[in-house]
Amino acid sequence: MTRSYRLLCGMLGWAAIAAQLALMLTAKPPEEFASVIVRFLSFFTILSNILVATCQMASALAPDRSIGRFFLRAEVRAAAAVYIAIVIGIYMALLDGLVPLTPTAWVIDRIFHYIVPPLFLLDWLLLTPHGGLRWQDAPRWVAPPLVYAAWTFIHGAVTGYYPYPFVDVTKLGAARIALNSCAVALLFLLVGLGLVALDHALRRERRVAA
Repeated sequence: MTRSYRLLCGMLGWAAIAAQLALMLTAKPPEEFASVIVRFLSFFTILSNILVATCQMASALAPDRSIGRFFLRAEVRAAAAVYIAIVIGIYMALLDGLVPLTPTAWVIDRIFHYIVPPLFLLDWLLLTPHGGLRWQDAPRWVAPPLVYAAWTFIHGAVTGYYPYPFVDVTKLGAARIALNSCAVALLFLLVGLGLVALDHALRRERRVAA
């Protein structure tokens, strides 16, 4: 049952990822293929959905192989849960409705933000073993978003392209962007700590129930 659920979730995630890439590629001439790929991978939403879809597919199809064992590790699945939870939170609070979407793009958008995240968070809550997380995991989970932020600012300085309005240095200025970056980094840390606390609570609850 668990493997079937994860397989279906992973397939849905990868289908949306492929569809979004196809939409972006068809909107540009073939000579811009490389730049489209770079922009596609410049969205934290895309990267988080790739991570979640990979977690689900690998753990469903190859749980006994090295790749499956890696994506079944408690800290890896918890990191994915933190990232996808923040994706949906920031999207709902700041981004939903800012850009007009075609019907196809709207469906993909719903899958990325309103279907895949809850499905994965339910997996983490109900299907994933608990008790394996440590408090020091939470600060480590902040490192990939910091690398992503550094890439975003370097890429933006070179190309003038920023994937989200709250990281657009040209419009907000360096001081405001620095403040926004600190706030988002703190958000990742707090959500991570909250997830570790919930993991410990779920471990205690299941021990009592047993």
